Amino acid sequence: MDYFDYQSLRDLSHPDFIFKVGTIVELGLAHPGLQDLPEEVGGPVLIKGLNQDLAVSVQAAANKDRFWMADSLNKRQGVQEQVEIWGHFIVMRSKHRNDPSLLQNAGLDPKKKNIKYNASSKAGTPVPEGVKVAHGTTGKLLVSCKGMGKKGSFELRYSTDPNNEAAWKEGGHHTTCRQMLIEGVVPGTKYYICIRFHGANGTSPWSEPVSIIAL
Repeated sequence: MDYFDYQSLRDLSHPDFIFKVGTIVELGLAHPGLQDLPEEVGGPVLIKGLNQDLAVSVQAAANKDRFWMADSLNKRQGVQEQVEIWGHFIVMRSKHRNDPSLLQNAGLDPKKKNIKYNASSKAGTPVPEGVKVAHGTTGKLLVSCKGMGKKGSFELRYSTDPNNEAAWKEGGHHTTCRQMLIEGVVPGTKYYICIRFHGANGTSPWSEPVSIIAL
């Protein structure tokens, strides 16, 4: 697997590409760990010459001359190939000498790692929002909230004493966020209602209690 992101270099405009390659060349020429190169690795000296030729072609192609435009593309491909050879050599030397500074000071962008997420790494399920309670027929309350946009179920609970955890009663599970019914409430009594959502990422915290006096 490549350590460096060569695609990011390919995506640059001609001027940005030439400037970036120039930086890679200067860092390579100056790094003490990259001096004694094997014969088959052209390295910064070769890349510098190719990059200078590319700059001349790009300048000549500024008037949209087809010959120079094609010449620029061909020369850029040659520079790109040599940069990639240089990058592979740096990685091999870094591993052989156990010297990560070669990678860090190469001027090439490191390749971003693809992060794989599992269920435990996903963001937690958010608290349901927009909780509202309305009167139904006598002894009934209708509860609603904003949709969660995901498959799952809404769980209700209600209480006349919200500070007493033991006083909370189950209000059932519902697959819709509208017209969730609580039955058997006593008219004239103040009730507190909470909702939480059970989804693919787990169970959300309970929402803040919403109160209403039953009719």
